[in-house]
Amino acid sequence: MLRNIVFSVLCLVVIGCKSTSTVYVPKALLHSPDSNTTTLKADSEHEHGIFVAFDERLYISSINDESTFEFFTMSMSEYPEVAKIPLGENIIGLKYRQGQVYSDGCVAFIARKGISYMATKKREGFKVVFWVIEEGTNKVVSKPCPVLES
Repeated sequence: MLRNIVFSVLCLVVIGCKSTSTVYVPKALLHSPDSNTTTLKADSEHEHGIFVAFDERLYISSINDESTFEFFTMSMSEYPEVAKIPLGENIIGLKYRQGQVYSDGCVAFIARKGISYMATKKREGFKVVFWVIEEGTNKVVSKPCPVLES
């Protein structure tokens, strides 16, 4: 009994201490120099402390068709909020969560050298709209991904 309590407390401490600013690096970029990459951050809210369900969270779910899912992250989500992306054309999958409300989206944009980007969102009723801006200028640089006909 005591062993189970101690184990549970240790798990909560380890999970709670996980930094949300861990940078995800896609496998294709692991050996790529930093000069060929830039940073994409997700505009997630972290204002409600332990009441996480009130926060509007945005996660990066894929980068150029490569899933960013990581099972053993020791965090509240399996998807990152910060990632390295290659320069040039990118297709970014995004996941939105607020309590029991979930939404998936996709944006396409061209990443340029020396510029950091932020994926952001706006909830409009039951719909969530996603876009990417240049950090610092807030200039919108993305467009929605094309819908593929089947």
